[in-house]
Amino acid sequence: MLASLPNEVTIQIFKYLGLQDLATCHQVCKKWRQCAGDQSLWKDLFFRNFPLENPSQIQNWKEAYRSCRKFLSQLQKRTYSVARLKLPTLYHGLVVSKDRMAICDGSHEVKVWDLKTLKCEKALKGHALPVTCLFAEQDQLFSGSLDYSVREWNLNTGECAHVFNVSSIPSCFTLAGNRLLTGMYDSTIKILNLQTLALQSLSGHEGIVSCLFVSHLRLFSGSQDKTIKIWNLNTLVCEKTLTGHGNGITGIICVGSTLISGSWDCNVRVWDLDKQVCTIILRHKGGVNCLAAKADRLFAATSDGLITVYCFTGSLQDREYFTEHLQSVRNLVISDSRIISNTHDGETRISDFSQSASSYWDYLNPSRCALV
Repeated sequence: MLASLPNEVTIQIFKYLGLQDLATCHQVCKKWRQCAGDQSLWKDLFFRNFPLENPSQIQNWKEAYRSCRKFLSQLQKRTYSVARLKLPTLYHGLVVSKDRMAICDGSHEVKVWDLKTLKCEKALKGHALPVTCLFAEQDQLFSGSLDYSVREWNLNTGECAHVFNVSSIPSCFTLAGNRLLTGMYDSTIKILNLQTLALQSLSGHEGIVSCLFVSHLRLFSGSQDKTIKIWNLNTLVCEKTLTGHGNGITGIICVGSTLISGSWDCNVRVWDLDKQVCTIILRHKGGVNCLAAKADRLFAATSDGLITVYCFTGSLQDREYFTEHLQSVRNLVISDSRIISNTHDGETRISDFSQSASSYWDYLNPSRCALV
């Protein structure tokens, strides 16, 4: 009877299955194998298991699911390679795009490193004063500087594509479609349309805007004034201000109706955006310098040298430790297959998750489908 059902109906039934049952169905017959490989099914399974992933760049949901499963397995078993570099003190930023790492170390230049060879391949020159912040998206790199400018670079060629003059010192970036959002030292947020070059400004904070996050036409901004503001990107109106942190905000991540924020007050707060209240406080011994996320894991880097890992789909009160540094962890970046952490004294660890030789069936074989 089931074999006579249309593929569309079979796929809808398969969406109620977990990974183990789906892997079994994959081996029953040619029709079920085809249905079990449907992208819509894997997209649904992906969102159920990995809510902290950014889906904007995903094209193959099955491979994306496999990649996250592999990451979690290696994270648990610690089967990844670690390389160590000694870099200049990176006060202002470290970003990763594909196999490149860009850093700003307080100089006028942006250094670009090849993560495969672990060598500096180029220096991007153009700013008249030290670089203050970086943001990377695919082959685009944006840099802000004390010279009151923002530069857009092509990471492949190293050429500067555009120079945008702003009225203050940039402190952080994010992208919302074709709009570049820039947090500023003068407590404003600049919105630059990269196509029309129209510039708009948001005011409301009373301190340096230190972090930005975009989710579903909402902009979340954290500031050294200890507040988080929620902006409507259609109307550019501040809809809500969240208070509760005792020091400057250093990181923001939004998942659906849940907002996660880190602060120098040594706390990570979890907010219910529907009720607009803080529901959980995760306390640390050191100030939280930055947050990062991968699959269903939340990473918090702190000034006591620890990187703490929480399972977002489990109990957030349970914690593990990814690594321990001897100095304050200033930068933490997670790419598709790497976790890069950098401390106050320039020690940089690159944990590479791409070296495992595990096959695809390691993550679909029903006998090996225990959840991480």
